[in-house]
Amino acid sequence: MCTLIVYAAVMMTLPDYIRRVGDDSAARQFGVTRRAVSAWRRCERAPAIGAAAAILAASAGKVGIEGIYMPYIRRHHPDALESVP
Repeated sequence: MCTLIVYAAVMMTLPDYIRRVGDDSAARQFGVTRRAVSAWRRCERAPAIGAAAAILAASAGKVGIEGIYMPYIRRHHPDALESVP
């Protein structure tokens, strides 16, 4: 008999990741300004695609593309999520 064990990857949101590592550390990791990181943490702005690629690489899989953009969408465009299954 064979047992299959599946581990779900635990991903975090970008704001959670930034809170965990701190604004200064996140800015260094992502190659952006502390001000940009602070705005992302507060969901005031969403990262540009190039910055998102740097976040994906720097976070080593801890933050996925959904974790980057969904917090911003939930805050600024909640109606857009009503049609998403």
